[in-house]
Amino acid sequence: MGKKLIDPVTGIIFRSHGEKCLAILFEPDTPKPWPAILLCHGFPGIDKHYDIAEGFRENGFLSLIIHYRGTCGSDGSFSFFGALDDASAALDYLESREDVLKSKLAIFGHSMGSWVAIITAARDPRIKAIVSASGVGDTSKYKRADTPTLEPYYHFVNGLTPEIIKEERKIRERDYNPINYVDTISPKPLLIVHGDSDAWVDVRHSKLLYNKAKEPKELYIVENTDHRFTRKRQKVIKKIVKWMKKNL
Repeated sequence: MGKKLIDPVTGIIFRSHGEKCLAILFEPDTPKPWPAILLCHGFPGIDKHYDIAEGFRENGFLSLIIHYRGTCGSDGSFSFFGALDDASAALDYLESREDVLKSKLAIFGHSMGSWVAIITAARDPRIKAIVSASGVGDTSKYKRADTPTLEPYYHFVNGLTPEIIKEERKIRERDYNPINYVDTISPKPLLIVHGDSDAWVDVRHSKLLYNKAKEPKELYIVENTDHRFTRKRQKVIKKIVKWMKKNL
């Protein structure tokens, strides 16, 4: 029988505005210290992207999947702006770890998490590389949040109502529109990934982001797949990991 190993995937708790946030930590088996990647899931967080975090872990990156306040067992109430604060608090946590390379912190965001990643990267100098996946490029051109399609997901988060989501959307469109931030990310490298058959967020949004972003940047359109890259996830993971190894 071989030597028993400690599970490299563990649950951790960090604090954001005094509230308890849950997260999943993936530790690689390569020598410390490690480059680290913060993973930000979408709304409401049903798809948590464990496979992407594992892909990073297997290639020498420490990765951390966070659950925003009010989602997936974390305390407090959910808000989009609160998610930005939670990402910042998670970066504080990563920065506090002695086994993390402070000069090599990156962020990955999918769907709503793409919005978190772009805004965070534009405002936080600690972030050195960014992956935006299936994200809205221009909130003024995205109207799905005003339709009933999101209502079945409200019960997955705490404290959210249709009225709140509409009000926050107005503020996001005015003050936190990704299209107005993406060109400030440079010279940090940016990878934008999108499925060409995405029914939730049209691929044109990632094209808008790419056209507005400055170098270094890359746009990766995945053919014949949807919002979560169904049937193409391993291909996408391989691409993202390869890109991150080159750019972080």
